[in-house]
Amino acid sequence: MAAKKPTSAQDDERPADLMFWFSDGFPCPYRARVEADTRVSLGRTDSKRGLGFVVSRGDARIEFVLDRDQVEELTAFLQMQVGRLLRPLGPKPRQMSLAGMLRAQRPAGIGSPKPPSPTQGRRQGRSQRPPRRIKKEIPR
Repeated sequence: MAAKKPTSAQDDERPADLMFWFSDGFPCPYRARVEADTRVSLGRTDSKRGLGFVVSRGDARIEFVLDRDQVEELTAFLQMQVGRLLRPLGPKPRQMSLAGMLRAQRPAGIGSPKPPSPTQGRRQGRSQRPPRRIKKEIPR
């Protein structure tokens, strides 16, 4: 007898609540948009050489550690995939967002509009543009 095939991709997708640990006793939770029975806790290990993950659902629990090289690869993979994801379903919960904090701190990138300068639109004294060059005709 064949295994029952899921009716849609979403049947296999289970949401998870995230718990980021910056240090002992200093967690930063990020809840899923819909009710989740899975929790993913992650933070730097005591040796400070890896990023530890604990995935738990009910009484089941899996723990693993990624070293710095693996974390860099995971970061690159996540950055490559985030733009390809569809918008999540459900209302966004009101909570602190690490991604929002990083976006606010990030300088304007290549191709993004530059913020206006304080003197833009106002003339203060001499023009900031270099003087125009006058073409001289060379006699033949």
